[in-house]
Amino acid sequence: MLADEWARVFGNCAPAGFLCRVAMSDRWLRIHSLPESKRYASRESDYAVILGRHNEVADELLGEGEPIVIFRGQFITTRSSVLPSDLPGVGVDTFRVDALTTEVPAMERLIGFVAAETRWKAGEFDTLIRARSDDVVGPLLFANLGRRTAYAPYDGGADLFFATAAERDAARIRWGDWLSKHPDGV
Repeated sequence: MLADEWARVFGNCAPAGFLCRVAMSDRWLRIHSLPESKRYASRESDYAVILGRHNEVADELLGEGEPIVIFRGQFITTRSSVLPSDLPGVGVDTFRVDALTTEVPAMERLIGFVAAETRWKAGEFDTLIRARSDDVVGPLLFANLGRRTAYAPYDGGADLFFATAAERDAARIRWGDWLSKHPDGV
């Protein structure tokens, strides 16, 4: 099961960027999607910048043509428990995680995930990345379990998880212009 593989590599943290950045803070780096920390695209040229940045960092983390797992989450409430089922790839698993967090309302503390195995190819997931950048879909995370790396886009940027702190530090220099000016890196 893909959830078990995730746990074997990344530990007991749900595959959602906002949770992983706490659990793996020593390997975490956040980039912003647009210059000057602009959160949302307002024209088509903004989407070109968003997709360019996201594909560049994801390609670096995941590796062109390498096997990956895509985790797509949805907050589950007592009124809604249908999980998304439109991930590309084969071997789709469904699982729920008790993601106790103060970042979502108390009634939405459960996150359900679907996971699919596929291969990373820059540009192939642009529709999904764009939807996440517009906050149209819930938590999304791409992981290369072999490399111990993950890329988690959100509306405004992406949380990046490297295998080592040294790799994260090198990326901080390479993508310095894309980082937050906030002292906490958010």
